[in-house]
Amino acid sequence: MTTAIYARISLDRQDGAGVSRQLEDCRSLASRNGWKPVTEYVDNDISASRYSRKPRPAYRAMLEATGSGEVSRVVVYHIDRLYRQPRELEDWIDLADQGRVQVVSVHSGDIDLANSDGRAMARVLVAMAAKESDDKSRRIKRAKQQAREQGRPHGGPRALGWIDGMTPEPMEAAVIREAVEALLAGTSMSDITRQWNTAGVRQPQTGQAKWTPANVRQIMANPRHAGLVGFRAEIRARNGPSSYARPVVLGTARWPAIVPRERWELLQAVLLERGAAGRMPRRRSLLTGLLECGSCGATMVRSGGHSRARLEAAATKVWRCPSGRACGRVSIDAVGLESLVTEATIRVADTMDLASMVTGQWQGGAATDLVAKLEELDRRLDAAAESYAQGRLPPRAFERATAIIQHEQQRLRKQFGQMAAVSALDAYATRPGMLRDNWPRLSLDQRRAVLSAVIKRIVVNRAIVRGRPRFDPERVSIEWRF
Repeated sequence: MTTAIYARISLDRQDGAGVSRQLEDCRSLASRNGWKPVTEYVDNDISASRYSRKPRPAYRAMLEATGSGEVSRVVVYHIDRLYRQPRELEDWIDLADQGRVQVVSVHSGDIDLANSDGRAMARVLVAMAAKESDDKSRRIKRAKQQAREQGRPHGGPRALGWIDGMTPEPMEAAVIREAVEALLAGTSMSDITRQWNTAGVRQPQTGQAKWTPANVRQIMANPRHAGLVGFRAEIRARNGPSSYARPVVLGTARWPAIVPRERWELLQAVLLERGAAGRMPRRRSLLTGLLECGSCGATMVRSGGHSRARLEAAATKVWRCPSGRACGRVSIDAVGLESLVTEATIRVADTMDLASMVTGQWQGGAATDLVAKLEELDRRLDAAAESYAQGRLPPRAFERATAIIQHEQQRLRKQFGQMAAVSALDAYATRPGMLRDNWPRLSLDQRRAVLSAVIKRIVVNRAIVRGRPRFDPERVSIEWRF
């Protein structure tokens, strides 16, 4: 009969000492009874409650070994180390009914799951353990809610950019600020991810530089960086990993901001514009999404086409209206078109009209005014919550007040979205020639962001003379955003 020793601790604050003590006592019990051979299974720093998101790999391996007959006796320090959920207990009862396993506890003794008395005792113990987990979860949730309402840290793992709940980590905070400005300038989330991995920016939980665009986006969307209390609801899926909704700002925090709120709000508008998951088109070119067919209004695509000239065998790039789902009758040489649009954009960027529009948002105080209004709405929301908690505001009145305030917050954030459209031009406004000088060094995504900031759409009309897609500037009409 092979004996398995199972040890587990939910939260190890002593570098494995808690598990080691369990193992020592279980080994002593096995030795006194002459139980050999012994196999040990350990899950350290993993909870067994239904609220835990961590799997128990050693537990699953031991259960499979018991089911296959490799293990016929399980020794634990206490019965709640083995299971804290009623449905897990039933797995062991089924195995005991088949005569496949004996469960022995150092402190609870031999619990015979094969007879009614043993099963009744085990079910009482696991029910009490489950109740303890429920009570603990309720207390933790209430404590976190109170901390959020008071603007204090409300637990959780260490966030990038922070030493603890109140103190910024200078080096990581600088990395976040640089990423904010880069994203506002048009850099893609994938580029930020590559930069962090190359620079060795370590994740707080793993200590490794293994970032993905998804978790970089979560970092950049964290209200904590702007000195705000936020809440991100978990969306649990039946099959597959859980996901999280966009963070909701609950109010002003007591910790300092490492990113100015107006820049953070502007970034959220930019990320929202890029899509729910922060994605850009996988295969994109300089003018992707900006070109329209002058004949049918369809979005044009970039592709390679072979020249029909007898002496030219090289492939040329063209923008064309896609056949099949559109008319397919309009095409134009890509190099000439992209050069025209680039030059026109650079000239527009040097104009005083554009400079006054861009700088007016910041120097004129528009962004600061929006932040002040949002902060006032935060205070009104806090006051409504306090009145409701003290019984001065009925539930329906509280719900209506909350809905009105949140609607106004959304309206103000839409104004940040309008500012986000020209955020890529911040560095070039009032600086003639700077965009032209920097253009060769900009990434594709940064160039696209600049073009999208000033161009609403580009219409390409049909050629007068049919033939291969030559470039003719007279066929191109650029519609500017201002």
